[in-house]
Amino acid sequence: MHPIPSRIALRSLRALAMSVSLLASAAYAQSPQTAPANDTPLKLLLGDVVRQASYNPYAPQPGIRWTNGKDAGPEAEGTIELPGAPGKPSVQAVLTIERDAKGRTTSAGVLIPPAGRQKPTTQFREILRQQLEPGVTVTLLADHCAWDEGGMAPWSRDVFMRLSWPGEGRQLFARGRLQAWPDPASSPVHSAFFFDADDPSALIKQMGCQRAKQP
Repeated sequence: MHPIPSRIALRSLRALAMSVSLLASAAYAQSPQTAPANDTPLKLLLGDVVRQASYNPYAPQPGIRWTNGKDAGPEAEGTIELPGAPGKPSVQAVLTIERDAKGRTTSAGVLIPPAGRQKPTTQFREILRQQLEPGVTVTLLADHCAWDEGGMAPWSRDVFMRLSWPGEGRQLFARGRLQAWPDPASSPVHSAFFFDADDPSALIKQMGCQRAKQP
């Protein structure tokens, strides 16, 4: 058996290496891509709302666990993980969503429970910026409301914001407030967020909120 000349062997090795490289590239292209580290569960969820994606909310989703059955109808409940600031632990918040007949999420609510004996936070804009930026612009619309919806005292500390995704014509509006849940009479007060596509301008005017200066 004659030995293979060194030049021929070198060419064969190069060809083999190129074939392995092409196969690896093809396999990478076909494999599902993992979400970037800064795509929090809330950012992924609201991105589907903005794009009006029709999907099964009970399919596995990062950081979300559903608590009711698959036949729950237009409303679904569960928990969503909100990553903490650097050095801070994550928070498990209550998640509620409403869907239309096509399975698209039309609105979502997130209620953050108070941490131990600490008072619930009213840093609504800061929380959303931490969960959604970069990639989503969080714009303050109004705060310091004169009275609460329904004529109650303004203990709820309502803050209205607009959420904008680059390249998306559709925007979402967010309302942050303090809210007792689940029983207003005896339950602890949560830091609550409500998201939908309805412009809150009429409600802002009705509640006598102070409009933020827009750039």
